[in-house]
Amino acid sequence: MGTYSTIPVFCLKLASATLMCLLSPILAPENLGVAPAVAQTTPDQATQAEQLFDRARSEFVKGQLPQAQDSYQQVLKIYRELGNSTGVAKALNGLGQVYNLLSQQSKALEVLQQALKIRQGNGERKGEGETLTHIGTVYSSQEDYPKALELFEQALTINQEVGNQLGIGYALVNLGSVYSSQGEYDKALDRLEQGLTIIKEVAKTEKSVRILPRYYQAQTLIVFSSAYIRSGKLNQAWEFVEQAHGLSREEGYRLGEGLALTLKGALYTAQGELDKGLETLELGLAITKPTGSRGLEQNILFLMGGIYNQKGEYVKAIDYYQQSLAIRKELGKRKLEGIALNTIGVVYDKQQQYDQALNYYQQALAINREVKNQADESTTLGNIATLYQKQEQYDQALNYYQQALAIHRQLKNQVQEW
Repeated sequence: MGTYSTIPVFCLKLASATLMCLLSPILAPENLGVAPAVAQTTPDQATQAEQLFDRARSEFVKGQLPQAQDSYQQVLKIYRELGNSTGVAKALNGLGQVYNLLSQQSKALEVLQQALKIRQGNGERKGEGETLTHIGTVYSSQEDYPKALELFEQALTINQEVGNQLGIGYALVNLGSVYSSQGEYDKALDRLEQGLTIIKEVAKTEKSVRILPRYYQAQTLIVFSSAYIRSGKLNQAWEFVEQAHGLSREEGYRLGEGLALTLKGALYTAQGELDKGLETLELGLAITKPTGSRGLEQNILFLMGGIYNQKGEYVKAIDYYQQSLAIRKELGKRKLEGIALNTIGVVYDKQQQYDQALNYYQQALAINREVKNQADESTTLGNIATLYQKQEQYDQALNYYQQALAIHRQLKNQVQEW
């Protein structure tokens, strides 16, 4: 009966996508405090915009995503009133990152494309490289890896051209993350090593007002951990996620801490330490909820459902899976919705509640076909076939087994041809 691995791939993809949204030059830590209220005198609009921008970046870094969205929108309004195209592009670029982390990819692409057009029109090559990378992160979030790689390579070339070391390191880490998602671990680790080395050096030596904070290093370490988990090297994964967790906690970067705790919870679960995994995920959930990152929240809920499923506490498992499913529906994540529906069907199947199981399998099958997710379609077809076999409805079982087998062979041939 098809189920999903203890450490779901979509959890790792979220970690990688989140990293790619976050790695961007910002104010130095000592300048990241929220802009104080100005008494007696009212600053001119340009000064007000800069103060709001600093506040937006601070909120973003701290994982206060709804607040950051509001602040960036205020900045955008002021710069548009001033006719300051450079400022408009800067605000749009920040707003796009926030939208991506809020799982609003269509909005993210819309504003980032606007920022790119302005920066290209102004000849701002450094800014163009930055925005190209952020657009790449959105495509990576959508699992359009060829497009993401193309954009990251363009960004890398521009950053090398203008001598932007931070941008070079940033692009390399993003490339490593995509290679990890595609299972090309040697390439992934090579790019990640190069990127992290550059990022660390910039953080140590850059003396300008905009430098790379240590919590961005923490996010790079999270992607390292994800790559090692994907390649089955759990000891190395632990080493990197512990470093990431420590740095995120020290810097007060709540979303990074939530990501690290999620991976730690998944690692505990993979080692069979279910209670410790559950405890760690509960802490990660408590930290993540206030950030507004519904994407990470639903992943944690799904992982918790998986632990209760392993423990045989099926009522709790279904409850957590349903909570995760509700958020996936809210975000319009149809592929993940199909995965959740299939998994709930598996839990009902285990309890011999076959009518309920079949209902969820059929819903999952419809979505898998809608989004053309053939791998999961084959899994669900196999689950339905097994269910009918248990009920001694052999003609039905054979029909679904044949459908599953046909897709399996088709996918196998595609891999061989590739």
